[in-house]
Order: sequence, then structure tokens, then C-alpha cells
Amino acid sequence: MLKLIISPFLLSQTLPPISKLSPDEEKYQCEKRRRKDDLLWEKPEPPTPFLLHLGLTARTHDIRAFQINFPDEYKRFYVDR
Repeated sequence: MLKLIISPFLLSQTLPPISKLSPDEEKYQCEKRRRKDDLLWEKPEPPTPFLLHLGLTARTHDIRAFQINFPDEYKRFYVDR
């Protein structure tokens, strides 16, 4: 008993014949491509990088004033005496 196994890879498919398009078909293809291009957006470009100058402000405290004003913060910092 022979069983025929038909797989999709065994079936060969052919391409359609090559033919020249008529002027009307060419015009239609061109308009179709143009409409498709109109629907696509242009890829946005990122802004050019620039230097941003940040300001820094600081305050100095006497060690005793720092302990009084910031008792919880005193343990987090190293104080060089």
C-alpha cells in the first residue's frame, strides 16, 4: 500500500508572464505609488545637542549650627575637622 504524501514544497508555482504595462496601467501604478507616499510620514530628526549650563548654589554652616539645624543629616555626611 503506497500512500501519496503531498507537501506544499513539492508543488511548484510559476511566476506570471512578464509583459509591458499599457500607458493607462503605468499612470495608475504611478498614482498609486504617489498616494502611498503621501500617507507615509517623514522620519523626524532629533534636535541638535547643545550645552546646558546648570547653576549650582551651596551654603556653608558651622559644625554646631549644622548639628542643630540638620540633626538627621549630620550622620550621612563626613565632616573633616
